[in-house]
Amino acid sequence: MKIEDKGHMVIIWENFLDWYDEETDALMDTAPIRFENGRIEEICDEYIALSKEDGFVIYIVNGIGDVENILSTDGELMSTKEAAELWDIDESYIRKRISDFPPGTVRKFGKQWVVSRKGMEKIFGKRGKTMTLGQFIEEMKKGYGFYMPTYVKSIGNELERRFNDDDKEKEVTVKYTSDHVGEGPNFMYRFIWEVSGIQSTFEDGEKIIGVNNVRVRNTENGFQIRYTR
Repeated sequence: MKIEDKGHMVIIWENFLDWYDEETDALMDTAPIRFENGRIEEICDEYIALSKEDGFVIYIVNGIGDVENILSTDGELMSTKEAAELWDIDESYIRKRISDFPPGTVRKFGKQWVVSRKGMEKIFGKRGKTMTLGQFIEEMKKGYGFYMPTYVKSIGNELERRFNDDDKEKEVTVKYTSDHVGEGPNFMYRFIWEVSGIQSTFEDGEKIIGVNNVRVRNTENGFQIRYTR
């Protein structure tokens, strides 16, 4: 099977007429490929041409139904296990947040969830990304894609107030992580942004906004912003 991604069109060189239903203009469930958010433009005994729409994803399965290959307009795709390793968080936590992923950034193939880097960044932040402090502040002021965006926006506004223009031009490394404490009704998450490469303007343990569960911890070459839920 040969696949050519031509931007707005995907050409797959394989005979799919045996799996094609003319009445519905669709591929049958038994076909060796699936696709979402696209449509069939042409199909013959040599190839099938698919046009893309927003969130387009196509995947090919092997004989036992495992994901073999995936193409998507949403950028890099990875399993939740791979994503957990990159973001240094528990895979189970990603699964708990699956419903929060934007459309077109997550798919389930059998028992396996596959997520895009764009979706992970929307929910968990840009892992270990180098940016200016000012860019980070602007992202925080937009809510950063997390629960309790009002808190996140307030944090961004406080960072804007605390740091001067020279500091905002400095490059920093921003990492995001999370962990959880307790079980059952006492279960809670800690959300942590770690900013390295700039001196903190906060006292260690200081409340960054007017609630007790959002605080700053200073590190050797930066600071952490943490809130609990």
